[in-house]
Amino acid sequence: MLSAVESGNAELGMVYATDAVLSRQVKVLLTVPADTHSPIVYPIAIVQNSANLEAAQTFINYLTTPPAQKIFQTFGFGQS
Repeated sequence: MLSAVESGNAELGMVYATDAVLSRQVKVLLTVPADTHSPIVYPIAIVQNSANLEAAQTFINYLTTPPAQKIFQTFGFGQS
């Protein structure tokens, strides 16, 4: 939907705030309050047959650290 609005093929669209923040071509007109919908979650898991189990776990561990969380917040993740 974001690309449709950016290209002018759609006058309006509903997209995640984290997508809209990346675009210089769209203007956010309305933000839906967090208490009006179910939480948006992005699950993560290691594939059972991964050849890199240790590296995958290290990456998951990193994603929960304060520096990684700060990056997520910079891009609008984890905010109401």
